[in-house]
Amino acid sequence: MRLSQPCARMSRAVAARTSSVRSGTIRVSKVNSASEKPASGHPAAADAPAAPTGFLARLFPTARRKLIVFGGLAAAIIGTVAAVTLIFRPSGQATPAQKLAQAFADLEKGKRVTARQLAAQVLAESENNYTEHGGAYFILGAVTLQDASEQANAEKRQMLNGVASRYLEEAYSRSVPEAERHELLLMLGRALHDAKRFSRGVSILRDALQECPEEAISIHALLADCYLGLEPPNLAQALEHNRQYLATAGLSEQEQDAGRLLSARILLAQNDLAGAEVTIRSISEQSPLYPEAVVLQGQVLLAAMALPQGAPEGITAAAALQDELRKLLARENLPPNTAAPVQLLIGRLLEEEGDIRAASTQYETIRRNFFGQPEAFAATIFQADLIRADNPHDAVALYKRVLSQLASADQPYNNAWLPTEEFRSRLSSAIDDLAARGFFAEALDLAESLLAPLPPLVSVERQANIHRAWARHLEDRANKEILPHSPVTRAEARQHWRQSGALWHKLATLDTASRQYVDHLAKAAEDFRRGQGYGQAAVVYRELLDQESQDGEPEALVGLGESLLALGKTDEALAELATCRDSYPRHPVAYRARLLAGMALIEKGQLATAQELLTDNLYGYSLAPQSVDWRDSLFALGGLVYRQAIELESKSRVTGVDRLSGEGRREGLALLEQAHSAFDDAVRTLSEAAERYPEAPQVTEARYRIAEAHRHAAKLPRKRLLNVTIQTSAAALHRQMQDELQAAIDGYSGLITKLSQRDGSQHLPLEAAILRNCYFGRADALFDMGKYEDAIQAYSAATNRYQHEPESLEAYVQIASCYRRLGRTSEARRTLDQARVVLQRIRPDADFAKTTRLARNDWGQLLEWLRTL
Repeated sequence: MRLSQPCARMSRAVAARTSSVRSGTIRVSKVNSASEKPASGHPAAADAPAAPTGFLARLFPTARRKLIVFGGLAAAIIGTVAAVTLIFRPSGQATPAQKLAQAFADLEKGKRVTARQLAAQVLAESENNYTEHGGAYFILGAVTLQDASEQANAEKRQMLNGVASRYLEEAYSRSVPEAERHELLLMLGRALHDAKRFSRGVSILRDALQECPEEAISIHALLADCYLGLEPPNLAQALEHNRQYLATAGLSEQEQDAGRLLSARILLAQNDLAGAEVTIRSISEQSPLYPEAVVLQGQVLLAAMALPQGAPEGITAAAALQDELRKLLARENLPPNTAAPVQLLIGRLLEEEGDIRAASTQYETIRRNFFGQPEAFAATIFQADLIRADNPHDAVALYKRVLSQLASADQPYNNAWLPTEEFRSRLSSAIDDLAARGFFAEALDLAESLLAPLPPLVSVERQANIHRAWARHLEDRANKEILPHSPVTRAEARQHWRQSGALWHKLATLDTASRQYVDHLAKAAEDFRRGQGYGQAAVVYRELLDQESQDGEPEALVGLGESLLALGKTDEALAELATCRDSYPRHPVAYRARLLAGMALIEKGQLATAQELLTDNLYGYSLAPQSVDWRDSLFALGGLVYRQAIELESKSRVTGVDRLSGEGRREGLALLEQAHSAFDDAVRTLSEAAERYPEAPQVTEARYRIAEAHRHAAKLPRKRLLNVTIQTSAAALHRQMQDELQAAIDGYSGLITKLSQRDGSQHLPLEAAILRNCYFGRADALFDMGKYEDAIQAYSAATNRYQHEPESLEAYVQIASCYRRLGRTSEARRTLDQARVVLQRIRPDADFAKTTRLARNDWGQLLEWLRTL
């Protein structure tokens, strides 16, 4: 873990013991940053901005004096070239060489503006040679480095150092005199360090250490800090270079304190908290570096408090440290680079002690008073974490504010108070927490804003997971809602499933070489399917199968089959499902393949093949009744047998079961017997399913089919009664018929009671149709039993409920028939007259063919004819 000012004080301390350096005939005098003004006239290093740019209080003045040599040498060489060039140039027009010489001269006189302008002009003239451009970049780098050293704002200072390092790297890559190479290496190493380009800085500073041994003290200090600043840090190298720095003879107390501070930082990074504490305590209160020592001591305490066992013995107590921090704040003229860390430490300690309100207020103060500094950046994240539980919207706004600062920053992320991994972890935890607590919109808003230092694909994956969680949440809510709200909620859930699928597919497309590529495709296809985006799902399932990976292949085959079924491509779907069954007969997903194939074959009318598949699911393999596929197979098998029974009954009527005698009647009765047996099987299978799974979504339809099967089963004994003369046999058949019809009436009545408990607007379309059919089925069963008074009441209940619908006409006709059976002809006619009035009132766009036997005009003719009977 690093502090925000890793090497500034050490650099100033190193500057305090500069030895004389001879370069040509120019001797560079000692510059003491603690007592003298730098050559450029800046404030003393102790009062300068506390960024690492204070470094060349020793190196940078040396560089400026060496520029005299470089400028003089360059002027002599370039002047000679210029004299020759002027012979061939118009009078009064300066050559690029002359401009470059003048730029060096202006730089030595402190005329940075004109030096920069002349260097830029040289670069703008494309015919200039490579060497001239190197000199121009050298000047621009040197000027920008001086600008950076005078910048008080840490963020702008780092940005300027980054610009300077780019210029100096260009100069380094070009031809410069060997005498100036050393100075260029020193300035470039310093600029890279101060720009926090630590990796590149290590490379340059190592070269500088070889070529400039006279500057070893400063270079060791910078290398130590660069190695500490790497991601991840190279602590061994940092410790070694810092050891070499501290081993230098004749270091002043301040210089030693600088080395001790860096040692403590390295020990903290190595989690040697006790060692770091001991090292920090060796710095006295009278040391200029004592404020930095107290700040570092606070960081050690925070790391100790985060340990499961708490702070080890010897670590300064939180209360004592807070007192020390507040004393520092009370000092006059405390520089911002010290005030901000002290304020942030107080906030962190308040948070650790559980005083959330005070900590949040402290973070707010830091955020407003030190904008642009690393401490303000970290405080914004810390405050967002604190307020997220009670105010997620404001927390997301704070997170996004930080992310927007990153988006506009030119430099890579580097914050000692909030290292990269911790920053990533806090943002990830925030998104997960918001999604887990149902704040999906806020979580998604934050996930869509993610960028560096998080990997670019993290944002897409986070968004996909949020849409998934949101979809599941909506599905759970829809299961508890009533109509008309539940379908709307389910539609919204499907939309989020589709959005999740699109994001998983995008993630797979962006990272095709990843090990998770196939997994991302699988998630995309599955989410598209769950969102009923069957066309998209089919495309992605085919992409997945093209990978020829056995992992996930059976799931992909079944998913593709289901998607194709939904798209109406039944034959293609059956082929994919058959491949799954044949290749993976005992794979768990093969059971669903049989179920889907069976249901598709039922739709195609291939009932025998469908029955074989469903029976295999139930009894041919090891599928357990607890499985959803076993449950659905049982309901599907019951529905299939019921359909077989209905078809057999229909064939019996076509064959002639309703005739009074003849071969057709005998064949019809045989078919009706088969239908009766099938109805019994259907009742048995569907009853088992309904009893096993009373909460299953298929139960209502299953119970309706059970009631219908009983009513249809009563037709066989009724037909047989016509040919039976033996009284005992007739009585048995009559009792069988009555039992079947009573069972049907009980089934219809139970469904009417259950479904009528809810308002009609809360019924699904299937439930509404079943309720309507139950009203009419119960009345028909009472009519077949000969209970005409009861049948009239049942039909009347139907007409009252559906008086404005075409199906009410069927009920009126049946009521009239009941009255005729009772010999009440006048009441029958009045009923038919009432039916004619109802017919006139039914809305013009009503679909008669959907629920009745006749069209509107045919109903009018039928009612008129029945009235004449």
